[in-house]
Amino acid sequence: MKEQLHDREFKELVKCMVDIKTDATRRYGVGCWNSLGPKGLFADINRKYHRMKNFVWDESQKPSSENFEDTCLDMAVYSLLMIMSWRRTQKAKHV
Repeated sequence: MKEQLHDREFKELVKCMVDIKTDATRRYGVGCWNSLGPKGLFADINRKYHRMKNFVWDESQKPSSENFEDTCLDMAVYSLLMIMSWRRTQKAKHV
């Protein structure tokens, strides 16, 4: 039973990630995700990391346009996009 609840919660979070990515792609276009390649995505991940660090380590509760869960979900989305970008970059090197 605990495993089923855990899996369901995880799937709900993955669905949130898909919704975030789909919404942003609709608003900004698919080209925005990889316009600067892996280094650009790394910069996005780094920015989210520092925001997450402020929440967790510094216990920052300052008002922000983004809460802790939004930050984590965005970081997860950027991480998957980084894998996609990295694969394209590596594939281009070997063609």
